[in-house]
Amino acid sequence: SRHAWETGRFQHEKRFDGGWLEIGASRAAKVRVVLLQDGLHKDITPVVRYLRSWVADGDQALNFSLSHEADSSTPLRLVFRRNGSGGKPASASSIALEFLGSDGSVLKKLALAPQFQPSLYDAPWPEAEGESVTDPWEAFFSVPADVARLRVVAPEAVLVNAYVRPPKLARSFRMPEDFTTPEAAESAIPGWFALNPEQHDARILRGESQLLTVRDRPPEERPELSAGDFQWEDFDPVGAGAARVFLAPREEGVPERMDAMASTFRPLQQGQPVQFVGQSGREGIAPRLAWTGANGTPFRYTVLLDGVEWMSGASAGSAGEVSLPPFDPGMHRIELVSEQKLHWYASHLKEGKPWVRRRAYHFDKPLRFDIERTGTQAEYISVRLFRPAHLAARQAVRVKIDAPKAADDFGPHPGWLFAERVYDVRPGGELALPVAETKGDKTDAGQPLFIPIPEGAPRGRYRLTLTPQDRLGWVSVSRVMPGAAAVPTLIVERTRELE
Repeated sequence: SRHAWETGRFQHEKRFDGGWLEIGASRAAKVRVVLLQDGLHKDITPVVRYLRSWVADGDQALNFSLSHEADSSTPLRLVFRRNGSGGKPASASSIALEFLGSDGSVLKKLALAPQFQPSLYDAPWPEAEGESVTDPWEAFFSVPADVARLRVVAPEAVLVNAYVRPPKLARSFRMPEDFTTPEAAESAIPGWFALNPEQHDARILRGESQLLTVRDRPPEERPELSAGDFQWEDFDPVGAGAARVFLAPREEGVPERMDAMASTFRPLQQGQPVQFVGQSGREGIAPRLAWTGANGTPFRYTVLLDGVEWMSGASAGSAGEVSLPPFDPGMHRIELVSEQKLHWYASHLKEGKPWVRRRAYHFDKPLRFDIERTGTQAEYISVRLFRPAHLAARQAVRVKIDAPKAADDFGPHPGWLFAERVYDVRPGGELALPVAETKGDKTDAGQPLFIPIPEGAPRGRYRLTLTPQDRLGWVSVSRVMPGAAAVPTLIVERTRELE
């Protein structure tokens, strides 16, 4: 929404759904945001954070001393910005990096050509009319142990921040707190640790640094995901793994996809006409029926389709599935007769709350998954941890990633892959979902963990090793790739006519 602000104080109230609220103005403005909830006023205005950047300009080179852990290479992250003024674009001149040995000799020299864009979120401090700063531009390096110093040389002024991390330090996350609470930036364990330049106190006194105000960016919008235009891939563990199946509510905001119709279940309204929908390229459908709520003893069931007995069978277990013989999509009436009172769900239904068929592996020992990376774009591996229902204790999961080596391991790289990760996971809620082929086991709705593989990471096979703490659970690993792809499909159909 847009609003005209003429003079004095401007105030606006509006009801929004959950999500992110972004506010912009055509000129400088002070904004405060208050959430009205349950009769209480809560100030949710983000706290302004300050960042000191260091200036490299002409003959004033910027030097950083580097230390290493034994003979290990040290991860290095460099962040560059440039000042702008009066709407003029920032300089596009290159930046020289010199990696020096302990005797001062140049071991490696690189020239970077950052592409800077004006920032809507960061600004110089103190504020001045017409002054601006660019969005950050990053480069990552794996610096060998014989490099003792980094020198940054720029013919035109550039703002620099350098960060390092111990090479064997695992990246730690709290799930979901580090990604869902506004205070996460203040309390999360950092991934990188700031490295001050040599003579940093003297540089401050000489005015060779600059304070910036930095603000959080909203999440990146992925219109392909919102439109359901993506490929979904599940992974099986290398070697043996005990898979279990159960139904879980589909996450909020996930779009309807015809490709997922066969694995999306909805509560079945027995004895009432309901609409079944087919998939593109197929004439008939063979919906699957799922049930929960059985007491574990064997039972028989009969399925009537439009008053005609369509199939019958016997089963056992607290939850399970069965595939119906094929029939034409459209309006149909299904009746289920069984020896136990059960909750029934069906795939291919058009309406109703969606439930998703989950397949997860028993997670009482390390599991290994192989993932083939065929492109260079950024992608995310999704790990979902399911815990026994109503379990309040948190769970630690360690992830080790064995990745292919880049052709030039030194860099620069556009992103950094944290190969050792530890997730401290909160249980996924109060739901108790029956697990098929168990003696009454029930799971929560699961808690997602995300493993980003950054842009530019090499192609090849990535092996994920997931190791649990001593508590039990189930785990699934999948990948979502935005965009459509040509997937060859062979469809063989058998039809059965109503008598």
